[in-house]
Amino acid sequence: MTFSVLLGLYTSAAFAAVTGLFGTEVRYTGVSVAVNLASPIFGSTAPLLIAFLLQKFGADHAFGLFGSYLSVLFILALIAIRSLDHRAFHQWGGGKEAAD
Repeated sequence: MTFSVLLGLYTSAAFAAVTGLFGTEVRYTGVSVAVNLASPIFGSTAPLLIAFLLQKFGADHAFGLFGSYLSVLFILALIAIRSLDHRAFHQWGGGKEAAD
């Protein structure tokens, strides 16, 4: 139950943010391509990476390193979003006036 609530909180905000990155004429294609590329690249390699880190560094350091890796990816994504669309962060949560 707790996992479902946390997943719902994450996915509702994540998909709302991703759809806001694309114009209406390419929104469906943009979201589809982004999700279908990110899932196999990052989703399928995550278990391999954590297994490697566990074997190489042990449980004491592996999860911290993996968390650092995810934090770096998050920061790179924010930088990419900001550089590609300077108004992206101002539009989130706003109405029609935020887009003007």
